Amino acid sequence: MEIFGPPTGAKELSWVGSLSCACIFVAAPAIVVLITNFGTTTVLASGVLCVTTGFVAASFATTYWHLYITVGFLYGFGGCLLYFTCINVLARYFNKRRGVVVGVAISGSGIGSSVMAPLLHLMLYRLGFPWTMRIMGGCMFVSLSAAACFVRPYRPSRLGVGLPVGRSRSSARIASTTEDEEAVAGAGRVDVGGDRMDEKVDTDRRLVLASELSSPQSPLPTPTLTTASPAGPSLDFSLFKNLHYTLIFISTNLFALVYLVPILLTPTYATSVVGLPPSKGALMITIVSSVGIFSRIVIGHLADRYGTLNATILCLLLSGLSSLLIWLHASHSFAVLGTFMFFYGCFGGATIMLFPVAASKAVDGRQVPSALGFVFFAHTVGYLLGTPLVQFIIVESRGSFEGAIVFVGVVNLICAGVVLVARVHVSCTLFAAY
Repeated sequence: MEIFGPPTGAKELSWVGSLSCACIFVAAPAIVVLITNFGTTTVLASGVLCVTTGFVAASFATTYWHLYITVGFLYGFGGCLLYFTCINVLARYFNKRRGVVVGVAISGSGIGSSVMAPLLHLMLYRLGFPWTMRIMGGCMFVSLSAAACFVRPYRPSRLGVGLPVGRSRSSARIASTTEDEEAVAGAGRVDVGGDRMDEKVDTDRRLVLASELSSPQSPLPTPTLTTASPAGPSLDFSLFKNLHYTLIFISTNLFALVYLVPILLTPTYATSVVGLPPSKGALMITIVSSVGIFSRIVIGHLADRYGTLNATILCLLLSGLSSLLIWLHASHSFAVLGTFMFFYGCFGGATIMLFPVAASKAVDGRQVPSALGFVFFAHTVGYLLGTPLVQFIIVESRGSFEGAIVFVGVVNLICAGVVLVARVHVSCTLFAAY
Protein backbone atom coordinates (compact mmCIF):
# COMPACT_ATOMS: atom_id res chain seq x y z
CA MET A 1 0.00 0.00 0.00
CA GLU A 2 2.92 2.34 0.74
CA ILE A 3 4.49 1.52 -2.64
CA PHE A 4 1.56 2.31 -4.94
CA GLY A 5 -0.25 4.80 -2.74
CA PRO A 6 -4.00 5.53 -2.72
CA PRO A 7 -6.47 4.21 -3.77
CA THR A 8 -4.55 0.97 -3.14
CA GLY A 9 -5.75 -0.75 0.02
CA ALA A 10 -5.94 -4.16 1.63
CA LYS A 11 -9.05 -5.00 -0.41
CA GLU A 12 -7.29 -4.36 -3.73
CA LEU A 13 -4.06 -6.12 -2.77
CA SER A 14 -5.89 -9.15 -1.36
CA TRP A 15 -6.82 -10.08 -4.92
CA VAL A 16 -3.15 -10.45 -5.89
CA GLY A 17 -2.56 -13.44 -3.64
CA SER A 18 -5.99 -14.86 -4.42
CA LEU A 19 -5.44 -14.64 -8.19
CA SER A 20 -1.98 -16.16 -7.88
CA CYS A 21 -3.18 -19.14 -5.86
CA ALA A 22 -6.27 -19.60 -8.05
CA CYS A 23 -4.18 -19.60 -11.24
CA ILE A 24 -1.86 -22.23 -9.77
CA PHE A 25 -4.80 -24.63 -9.72
CA VAL A 26 -7.23 -23.40 -12.40
CA ALA A 27 -5.41 -25.10 -15.28
CA ALA A 28 -4.60 -28.30 -13.39
CA PRO A 29 -6.93 -30.55 -15.46
CA ALA A 30 -5.35 -29.25 -18.68
CA ILE A 31 -1.84 -30.13 -17.46
CA VAL A 32 -2.63 -33.79 -18.10
CA VAL A 33 -3.09 -32.99 -21.78
CA LEU A 34 -0.04 -30.71 -21.92
CA ILE A 35 2.24 -33.35 -20.40
CA THR A 36 0.96 -35.94 -22.85
CA ASN A 37 1.39 -33.79 -25.96
CA PHE A 38 4.52 -31.79 -25.14
CA GLY A 39 6.35 -33.82 -22.51
CA THR A 40 7.31 -33.23 -18.91
CA THR A 41 10.50 -31.31 -19.71
CA THR A 42 8.77 -28.82 -21.99
CA VAL A 43 5.98 -28.18 -19.47
CA LEU A 44 8.48 -27.61 -16.64
CA ALA A 45 10.59 -25.27 -18.78
CA SER A 46 7.49 -23.25 -19.65
CA GLY A 47 6.64 -23.01 -15.97
CA VAL A 48 10.10 -21.70 -15.09
CA LEU A 49 9.81 -19.07 -17.84
CA CYS A 50 6.37 -17.90 -16.67
CA VAL A 51 7.39 -17.62 -13.01
CA THR A 52 10.57 -15.71 -13.83
CA THR A 53 8.80 -13.37 -16.25
CA GLY A 54 6.07 -12.69 -13.70
CA PHE A 55 8.51 -11.50 -11.04
CA VAL A 56 10.65 -9.43 -13.40
CA ALA A 57 7.59 -7.81 -15.01
CA ALA A 58 6.20 -7.01 -11.56
CA SER A 59 9.27 -4.87 -10.89
CA PHE A 60 7.99 -2.39 -13.50
CA ALA A 61 4.47 -2.19 -12.03
CA THR A 62 3.20 1.33 -11.36
CA THR A 63 -0.25 0.47 -10.02
CA TYR A 64 -1.83 -2.42 -8.16
CA TRP A 65 -3.66 -3.94 -11.14
CA HIS A 66 -0.31 -4.54 -12.86
CA LEU A 67 0.34 -7.06 -10.10
CA TYR A 68 -2.86 -8.89 -11.07
CA ILE A 69 -1.29 -9.65 -14.46
CA THR A 70 2.30 -10.31 -13.38
CA VAL A 71 2.21 -11.90 -9.93
CA GLY A 72 -1.41 -13.01 -10.25
CA PHE A 73 -1.67 -14.59 -13.70
CA LEU A 74 1.90 -15.12 -14.96
CA TYR A 75 3.39 -16.37 -11.71
CA GLY A 76 0.25 -18.35 -10.92
CA PHE A 77 0.10 -20.14 -14.27
CA GLY A 78 3.82 -20.90 -14.12
CA GLY A 79 3.34 -22.32 -10.65
CA CYS A 80 0.54 -24.51 -12.01
CA LEU A 81 2.83 -25.96 -14.69
CA LEU A 82 5.55 -26.70 -12.14
CA TYR A 83 3.54 -27.84 -9.14
CA PHE A 84 1.01 -30.12 -10.79
CA THR A 85 3.57 -31.73 -13.12
CA CYS A 86 5.81 -32.70 -10.20
CA ILE A 87 2.93 -33.99 -8.05
CA ASN A 88 1.60 -35.98 -11.01
CA VAL A 89 4.99 -37.63 -11.54
CA LEU A 90 5.34 -38.47 -7.83
CA ALA A 91 1.83 -39.88 -7.53
CA ARG A 92 2.52 -42.34 -10.34
CA TYR A 93 5.91 -43.48 -9.05
CA PHE A 94 4.68 -44.35 -5.55
CA ASN A 95 1.64 -46.15 -4.18
CA LYS A 96 2.12 -47.53 -0.65
CA ARG A 97 4.21 -44.60 0.58
CA ARG A 98 2.45 -41.93 -1.46
CA GLY A 99 1.50 -39.86 1.60
CA VAL A 100 4.99 -39.43 2.99
CA VAL A 101 6.46 -38.89 -0.49
CA VAL A 102 4.04 -36.09 -1.33
CA GLY A 103 4.58 -34.71 2.17
CA VAL A 104 8.34 -34.53 1.64
CA ALA A 105 7.85 -32.82 -1.72
CA ILE A 106 5.34 -30.23 -0.50
CA SER A 107 7.29 -29.57 2.70
CA GLY A 108 9.85 -27.83 0.52
CA SER A 109 7.41 -24.94 0.14
CA GLY A 110 7.62 -24.44 3.89
CA ILE A 111 11.38 -24.02 3.68
CA GLY A 112 11.01 -21.35 1.01
CA SER A 113 8.27 -19.50 2.87
CA SER A 114 10.04 -19.53 6.23
CA VAL A 115 13.21 -18.12 4.66
CA MET A 116 11.63 -15.72 2.18
CA ALA A 117 9.13 -13.99 4.51
CA PRO A 118 11.76 -12.19 6.64
CA LEU A 119 14.15 -11.89 3.69
CA LEU A 120 11.52 -10.18 1.53
CA HIS A 121 10.74 -7.78 4.36
CA LEU A 122 14.44 -6.91 4.62
CA MET A 123 14.93 -6.53 0.84
CA LEU A 124 11.87 -4.31 0.47
CA TYR A 125 13.23 -2.06 3.21
CA ARG A 126 16.82 -1.95 1.89
CA LEU A 127 16.43 -2.26 -1.90
CA GLY A 128 12.89 -1.19 -2.69
CA PHE A 129 10.11 -3.02 -4.51
CA PRO A 130 11.53 -3.05 -8.11
CA TRP A 131 14.91 -4.59 -7.28
CA THR A 132 13.37 -7.01 -4.81
CA MET A 133 11.17 -8.41 -7.58
CA ARG A 134 14.10 -8.63 -10.02
CA ILE A 135 16.28 -10.46 -7.52
CA MET A 136 13.39 -12.81 -6.76
CA GLY A 137 12.97 -13.50 -10.47
CA GLY A 138 16.65 -14.36 -10.84
CA CYS A 139 16.60 -16.65 -7.80
CA MET A 140 13.48 -18.39 -9.10
CA PHE A 141 15.04 -18.97 -12.50
CA VAL A 142 18.23 -20.52 -11.11
CA SER A 143 16.62 -22.68 -8.43
CA LEU A 144 13.65 -23.89 -10.48
CA SER A 145 15.78 -24.66 -13.54
CA ALA A 146 18.14 -26.74 -11.42
CA ALA A 147 15.26 -28.61 -9.78
CA ALA A 148 13.49 -29.27 -13.09
CA CYS A 149 16.58 -31.05 -14.42
CA PHE A 150 16.07 -33.86 -11.89
CA VAL A 151 12.40 -34.56 -12.68
CA ARG A 152 12.00 -37.73 -14.73
CA PRO A 153 8.65 -38.79 -16.19
CA TYR A 154 7.08 -42.03 -15.05
CA ARG A 155 7.57 -44.88 -17.54
CA PRO A 156 5.83 -48.14 -16.67
CA SER A 157 7.48 -51.41 -17.66
CA ARG A 158 6.80 -52.20 -21.28
CA LEU A 159 4.71 -55.28 -21.80
CA GLY A 160 5.34 -57.53 -24.74
CA VAL A 161 2.74 -58.09 -27.43
CA GLY A 162 2.12 -61.58 -28.70
CA LEU A 163 3.84 -63.32 -25.79
CA PRO A 164 2.01 -66.35 -24.42
CA VAL A 165 -0.21 -65.71 -21.41
CA GLY A 166 1.76 -65.88 -18.17
CA ARG A 167 5.14 -65.08 -19.76
CA SER A 168 6.70 -61.83 -18.64
CA ARG A 169 9.29 -59.81 -20.51
CA SER A 170 12.08 -61.19 -18.32
CA SER A 171 11.01 -64.80 -18.86
CA ALA A 172 10.90 -64.17 -22.58
CA ARG A 173 14.49 -62.94 -22.49
CA ILE A 174 15.57 -66.02 -20.53
CA ALA A 175 14.06 -68.12 -23.28
CA SER A 176 16.47 -66.48 -25.76
CA THR A 177 14.18 -63.85 -27.21
CA THR A 178 15.13 -63.15 -30.81
CA GLU A 179 15.33 -59.80 -32.52
CA ASP A 180 12.19 -60.56 -34.52
CA GLU A 181 10.21 -61.20 -31.33
CA GLU A 182 11.49 -57.92 -29.89
CA ALA A 183 10.33 -56.17 -33.04
CA VAL A 184 6.83 -57.58 -32.69
CA ALA A 185 6.77 -56.70 -28.99
CA GLY A 186 7.65 -53.11 -29.81
CA ALA A 187 5.07 -52.87 -32.55
CA GLY A 188 2.08 -52.49 -30.28
CA ARG A 189 3.82 -50.86 -27.37
CA VAL A 190 2.71 -47.55 -25.85
CA ASP A 191 4.37 -45.69 -23.01
CA VAL A 192 1.42 -44.50 -20.93
CA GLY A 193 2.38 -41.63 -18.63
CA GLY A 194 5.80 -41.17 -20.22
CA ASP A 195 7.31 -38.07 -21.76
CA ARG A 196 5.84 -38.84 -25.16
CA MET A 197 3.61 -41.58 -26.52
CA ASP A 198 5.67 -43.88 -28.72
CA GLU A 199 3.22 -44.75 -31.50
CA LYS A 200 5.36 -44.11 -34.57
CA VAL A 201 5.29 -47.65 -35.96
CA ASP A 202 3.15 -47.79 -39.08
CA THR A 203 0.21 -50.19 -38.99
CA ASP A 204 0.93 -51.67 -42.41
CA ARG A 205 4.50 -52.49 -41.45
CA ARG A 206 3.26 -54.23 -38.32
CA LEU A 207 0.87 -56.31 -40.36
CA VAL A 208 3.60 -57.29 -42.82
CA LEU A 209 5.97 -58.20 -40.00
CA ALA A 210 3.25 -60.14 -38.24
CA SER A 211 2.41 -62.10 -41.37
CA GLU A 212 6.08 -62.97 -41.87
CA LEU A 213 6.53 -64.12 -38.28
CA SER A 214 3.33 -66.15 -38.32
CA SER A 215 4.43 -68.11 -41.38
CA PRO A 216 5.09 -71.87 -40.98
CA GLN A 217 8.83 -71.22 -41.26
CA SER A 218 8.83 -68.85 -38.27
CA PRO A 219 9.74 -70.48 -34.92
CA LEU A 220 7.88 -67.79 -32.98
CA PRO A 221 4.28 -68.00 -31.77
CA THR A 222 1.67 -66.12 -33.72
CA PRO A 223 1.66 -62.54 -32.41
CA THR A 224 -1.54 -60.98 -31.19
CA LEU A 225 -1.81 -57.43 -32.49
CA THR A 226 -3.45 -54.81 -30.33
CA THR A 227 -4.88 -51.49 -31.39
CA ALA A 228 -2.77 -48.55 -30.31
CA SER A 229 -4.26 -46.52 -27.53
CA PRO A 230 -5.11 -42.83 -27.99
CA ALA A 231 -2.39 -40.21 -27.86
CA GLY A 232 -2.68 -39.82 -24.12
CA PRO A 233 -5.01 -39.72 -21.16
CA SER A 234 -8.00 -37.42 -21.45
CA LEU A 235 -10.09 -35.93 -18.68
CA ASP A 236 -12.25 -38.64 -17.14
CA PHE A 237 -15.53 -37.14 -15.94
CA SER A 238 -16.80 -40.57 -14.91
CA LEU A 239 -14.81 -40.01 -11.70
CA PHE A 240 -17.76 -38.10 -10.29
CA LYS A 241 -19.85 -41.28 -10.32
CA ASN A 242 -17.51 -42.40 -7.54
CA LEU A 243 -19.09 -41.08 -4.30
CA HIS A 244 -15.83 -41.49 -2.37
CA TYR A 245 -13.97 -39.27 -4.83
CA THR A 246 -16.82 -36.76 -5.17
CA LEU A 247 -16.94 -36.15 -1.41
CA ILE A 248 -13.19 -35.52 -1.35
CA PHE A 249 -13.63 -33.09 -4.24
CA ILE A 250 -16.36 -31.18 -2.37
CA SER A 251 -14.36 -31.03 0.86
CA THR A 252 -11.29 -29.79 -1.02
CA ASN A 253 -13.32 -26.98 -2.57
CA LEU A 254 -14.68 -25.88 0.80
CA PHE A 255 -11.31 -26.07 2.55
CA ALA A 256 -9.72 -23.90 -0.14
CA LEU A 257 -12.06 -21.07 0.90
CA VAL A 258 -10.33 -20.72 4.26
CA TYR A 259 -6.90 -22.35 3.97
CA LEU A 260 -5.03 -19.17 3.02
CA VAL A 261 -7.00 -16.84 5.29
CA PRO A 262 -4.90 -17.28 8.48
CA ILE A 263 -1.67 -17.19 6.49
CA LEU A 264 -2.51 -14.02 4.53
CA LEU A 265 -4.37 -12.13 7.28
CA THR A 266 -2.24 -12.91 10.33
CA PRO A 267 0.44 -10.25 9.58
CA THR A 268 -2.32 -7.62 9.35
CA TYR A 269 -4.05 -9.05 12.42
CA ALA A 270 -0.78 -8.99 14.37
CA THR A 271 -0.14 -5.31 13.64
CA SER A 272 -3.68 -3.87 13.72
CA VAL A 273 -5.25 -5.96 16.51
CA VAL A 274 -2.44 -7.32 18.69
CA GLY A 275 -0.34 -4.18 18.19
CA LEU A 276 2.88 -5.90 17.11
CA PRO A 277 5.49 -4.33 14.80
CA PRO A 278 5.55 -5.46 11.12
CA SER A 279 8.62 -7.63 11.75
CA LYS A 280 6.66 -9.69 14.30
CA GLY A 281 3.82 -9.99 11.80
CA ALA A 282 6.23 -11.45 9.24
CA LEU A 283 7.46 -13.83 11.95
CA MET A 284 3.99 -15.41 12.02
CA ILE A 285 4.50 -16.55 8.41
CA THR A 286 7.87 -18.00 9.36
CA ILE A 287 6.26 -19.98 12.19
CA VAL A 288 3.50 -21.51 10.08
CA SER A 289 5.92 -22.32 7.25
CA SER A 290 8.62 -23.82 9.47
CA VAL A 291 6.17 -26.08 11.29
CA GLY A 292 4.75 -27.23 7.96
CA ILE A 293 8.16 -28.55 6.86
CA PHE A 294 8.12 -31.31 9.45
CA SER A 295 4.40 -31.80 10.00
CA ARG A 296 3.73 -32.69 6.36
CA ILE A 297 6.37 -35.42 6.45
CA VAL A 298 5.28 -36.84 9.81
CA ILE A 299 1.56 -36.70 9.08
CA GLY A 300 2.17 -38.11 5.60
CA HIS A 301 3.86 -41.11 7.22
CA LEU A 302 1.00 -41.50 9.70
CA ALA A 303 -1.51 -41.27 6.85
CA ASP A 304 0.23 -44.13 5.03
CA ARG A 305 0.13 -46.23 8.20
CA TYR A 306 -3.27 -45.41 9.70
CA GLY A 307 -5.23 -44.24 6.67
CA THR A 308 -5.33 -41.05 4.61
CA LEU A 309 -9.00 -40.33 5.33
CA ASN A 310 -8.46 -40.82 9.07
CA ALA A 311 -5.54 -38.39 9.04
CA THR A 312 -7.48 -35.85 6.97
CA ILE A 313 -10.44 -35.88 9.38
CA LEU A 314 -8.13 -35.42 12.38
CA CYS A 315 -6.23 -32.52 10.78
CA LEU A 316 -9.44 -30.73 9.76
CA LEU A 317 -10.90 -31.10 13.25
CA LEU A 318 -7.77 -29.73 14.91
CA SER A 319 -7.48 -26.87 12.39
CA GLY A 320 -11.07 -25.82 13.05
CA LEU A 321 -10.81 -26.14 16.82
CA SER A 322 -7.53 -24.20 16.95
CA SER A 323 -9.21 -21.31 15.10
CA LEU A 324 -12.21 -21.24 17.44
CA LEU A 325 -10.39 -21.91 20.71
CA ILE A 326 -7.02 -20.19 20.21
CA TRP A 327 -7.09 -17.60 17.41
CA LEU A 328 -10.39 -16.17 18.64
CA HIS A 329 -8.68 -15.32 21.95
CA ALA A 330 -5.33 -14.08 20.60
CA SER A 331 -6.18 -10.38 20.27
CA HIS A 332 -3.94 -9.28 23.15
CA SER A 333 -1.11 -11.81 23.20
CA PHE A 334 1.78 -12.52 20.87
CA ALA A 335 2.30 -15.91 22.55
CA VAL A 336 -1.31 -17.00 21.97
CA LEU A 337 -1.19 -15.88 18.34
CA GLY A 338 2.10 -17.73 17.84
CA THR A 339 0.57 -20.85 19.40
CA PHE A 340 -2.32 -20.71 16.95
CA MET A 341 0.03 -20.35 13.98
CA PHE A 342 2.00 -23.34 15.26
CA PHE A 343 -1.11 -25.54 15.38
CA TYR A 344 -2.45 -24.24 12.08
CA GLY A 345 0.88 -24.73 10.35
CA CYS A 346 1.01 -28.28 11.67
CA PHE A 347 -2.51 -29.46 10.83
CA GLY A 348 -3.78 -26.98 8.22
CA GLY A 349 -0.56 -27.30 6.23
CA ALA A 350 -0.80 -31.08 6.33
CA THR A 351 -4.45 -31.08 5.22
CA ILE A 352 -3.68 -29.36 1.93
CA MET A 353 -1.19 -32.17 1.24
CA LEU A 354 -3.55 -34.99 2.24
CA PHE A 355 -6.37 -34.11 -0.16
CA PRO A 356 -4.51 -35.05 -3.39
CA VAL A 357 -3.24 -38.23 -1.74
CA ALA A 358 -6.78 -39.19 -0.69
CA ALA A 359 -8.08 -38.42 -4.18
CA SER A 360 -5.43 -40.54 -5.89
CA LYS A 361 -6.23 -43.48 -3.60
CA ALA A 362 -9.96 -43.21 -4.31
CA VAL A 363 -9.49 -44.15 -7.99
CA ASP A 364 -7.56 -46.71 -9.99
CA GLY A 365 -4.13 -46.02 -11.45
CA ARG A 366 -5.30 -44.97 -14.91
CA GLN A 367 -7.55 -42.28 -13.44
CA VAL A 368 -4.93 -40.70 -11.17
CA PRO A 369 -3.94 -37.82 -13.53
CA SER A 370 -7.57 -36.79 -14.05
CA ALA A 371 -8.38 -37.25 -10.35
CA LEU A 372 -5.52 -34.98 -9.31
CA GLY A 373 -6.39 -32.47 -12.01
CA PHE A 374 -9.97 -32.06 -10.81
CA VAL A 375 -8.97 -31.91 -7.14
CA PHE A 376 -6.40 -29.21 -7.79
CA PHE A 377 -8.94 -27.35 -9.92
CA ALA A 378 -11.29 -27.48 -6.93
CA HIS A 379 -8.87 -25.15 -5.13
CA THR A 380 -9.44 -22.44 -7.72
CA VAL A 381 -12.80 -21.04 -6.63
CA GLY A 382 -11.85 -21.21 -2.97
CA TYR A 383 -8.50 -19.50 -3.39
CA LEU A 384 -10.00 -16.86 -5.68
CA LEU A 385 -12.93 -15.94 -3.43
CA GLY A 386 -11.81 -16.97 0.05
CA THR A 387 -9.61 -14.04 1.09
CA PRO A 388 -11.79 -11.31 -0.53
CA LEU A 389 -14.85 -12.90 1.12
CA VAL A 390 -13.20 -12.77 4.53
CA GLN A 391 -12.11 -9.17 3.87
CA PHE A 392 -15.76 -8.37 3.16
CA ILE A 393 -16.78 -9.99 6.46
CA ILE A 394 -14.18 -7.87 8.29
CA VAL A 395 -15.38 -4.65 6.62
CA GLU A 396 -19.02 -5.43 7.40
CA SER A 397 -18.00 -6.15 11.00
CA ARG A 398 -16.44 -2.65 11.19
CA GLY A 399 -12.90 -3.96 11.33
CA SER A 400 -13.50 -6.83 13.74
CA PHE A 401 -11.78 -10.12 12.88
CA GLU A 402 -14.05 -12.27 15.05
CA GLY A 403 -16.57 -13.06 12.30
CA ALA A 404 -13.76 -14.06 9.93
CA ILE A 405 -12.15 -16.30 12.55
CA VAL A 406 -15.44 -18.06 13.28
CA PHE A 407 -15.98 -18.52 9.54
CA VAL A 408 -12.57 -20.20 9.19
CA GLY A 409 -13.19 -22.54 12.11
CA VAL A 410 -16.70 -23.56 11.08
CA VAL A 411 -15.71 -24.29 7.47
CA ASN A 412 -12.88 -26.54 8.69
CA LEU A 413 -15.33 -28.49 10.84
CA ILE A 414 -17.79 -28.82 7.93
CA CYS A 415 -14.97 -30.19 5.75
CA ALA A 416 -14.16 -32.73 8.45
CA GLY A 417 -17.80 -33.84 8.40
CA VAL A 418 -17.78 -34.30 4.61
CA VAL A 419 -14.60 -36.41 4.74
CA LEU A 420 -16.12 -38.41 7.60
CA VAL A 421 -19.04 -39.31 5.31
CA ALA A 422 -16.52 -40.50 2.71
CA ARG A 423 -14.75 -42.54 5.39
CA VAL A 424 -18.00 -44.21 6.49
CA HIS A 425 -18.88 -44.87 2.85
CA VAL A 426 -15.59 -46.75 2.41
CA SER A 427 -15.80 -48.68 5.68
CA CYS A 428 -17.81 -48.45 8.89
CA THR A 429 -15.06 -50.24 10.81
CA LEU A 430 -13.87 -47.76 13.42
CA PHE A 431 -10.14 -48.53 13.47
CA ALA A 432 -9.67 -49.56 9.84
CA ALA A 433 -6.79 -47.81 8.07
CA TYR A 434 -8.62 -45.82 5.38
